[in-house]
Amino acid sequence: MTEAQTEAHKSRGVALITLGRNAEALESFECAARLAPRDPDTHYGCGNALFRLGRAADAVAAFDRALGLQPEFPEALNNRSTALLSLKRPAEALASCDEALRLRRDFAGAHLARGNALQELERYGEAVASYDRALELRPEDCDALNNSGVALAHIGEHAGALMRFERAVAVNPNHVRALSNRAQALSRLQRYPEAVQALVKVCELDSGHDAALGHLVWCRQHCCDWRDRTRDVASVIERVRGGKPASRPLDFVAISDGAAAQLECARLAAAARTGGSVAPLWRGERYGHERIRVAYVSADFGQHPVSHLLAGVLEQHDRERFEVFGISLGDDASPLAQRIRAALPRHLDVRARSDREIALLLRELEIDIAVDLHGYTRGGRKTLFASRPAPVQVNYLGYPGTMGSAHWDYILADDFVIPPGSERFYSEQVIYLPECFQANDDRRRVSEHRPTRAAAGLPEDAFVFCSFNNSYK
Repeated sequence: MTEAQTEAHKSRGVALITLGRNAEALESFECAARLAPRDPDTHYGCGNALFRLGRAADAVAAFDRALGLQPEFPEALNNRSTALLSLKRPAEALASCDEALRLRRDFAGAHLARGNALQELERYGEAVASYDRALELRPEDCDALNNSGVALAHIGEHAGALMRFERAVAVNPNHVRALSNRAQALSRLQRYPEAVQALVKVCELDSGHDAALGHLVWCRQHCCDWRDRTRDVASVIERVRGGKPASRPLDFVAISDGAAAQLECARLAAAARTGGSVAPLWRGERYGHERIRVAYVSADFGQHPVSHLLAGVLEQHDRERFEVFGISLGDDASPLAQRIRAALPRHLDVRARSDREIALLLRELEIDIAVDLHGYTRGGRKTLFASRPAPVQVNYLGYPGTMGSAHWDYILADDFVIPPGSERFYSEQVIYLPECFQANDDRRRVSEHRPTRAAAGLPEDAFVFCSFNNSYK
């Protein structure tokens, strides 16, 4: 009789989870566990219900009880890995996936979970390989398609990422995350009209989805499409002021000129990046170097405006007082990249390393001042500076807006970029440089060719107003 009751409670729990009635499901599995405490399936069911109720730590404990009774339980190992990943314990999650796959090599869900753990560990190439194995077993798995696209985007393969997102949307046209990521890929590939269409659908399906509305406004600006702009801009600003991450900070600078709202947008982005507090690597140790060690951190040490501006600064650094490091998150084979490398006595290519590994390197090098040349622009790392690898961390040049976080101590600016009196809208302490904050290379060649007005299609007798910025600015 007890065995029949146990099975009835377990079956009821499974049915209730399928219906999304997770609290009731937990009650059923707990009843089964009281009747049959040595039955691993009852604890496995409790773990599944607990995880769906947002109690990930309790879910891990339940899965551990199941595994204590039945060590070779691949489903429990796999679901345990998902719960561990939600607790920001990706290394343990990966180990749990690997054990599940040791027991069952053709477990598509475990290959998917393994890809998720690897992606959290910033091992994106390996993550793609795991997702590919999951897709061999389940070719129309939307999560594997979407997540593999995200991993490909992280390593700069935006065309390949777009193909994955489009496959996911073909399987499920209402997959909001895949639609949003597809729009991101399209905008990266500068296919803005298509990105607009994708984002319109995202907003229709989920009006509060992440930064979709802000991204939509930004993409429409690229298309010089000003329809509904007044309404949409007001909505984005209202949401940001209400504590909702309705826009990426870089986009928001072109949406709102309100300094208070820009600070709030940056704070929201900073909180989303780290997902909570990160233990600092530098904890007040004193360095006694003969020269101050300065590390410039950037993925733009190549054919990029930041390098065009900064090349002369790097070449003319005072070598007697400063030891200069270049921490390259990416560059190219251009002559400018070669010039930058030549200007940096210590040039370290770390593009293949995770944020944690780079931060540990900076700490090992005992960098005194780390200069972030990215901010919220493309190519910046999410958690590198949040782990405080250096005593002094500076926001400079790439993004002259606030980072909205205490992890950056200073921002270099001038009276035009940050007018006196506006300092309160910056989380950093403002250091004012004389005249102009923006370095410029005095060795840059000016073309000897001067086209005539006629050759440029311009009138001979009129004053011509011109802006060489992107249209969205």
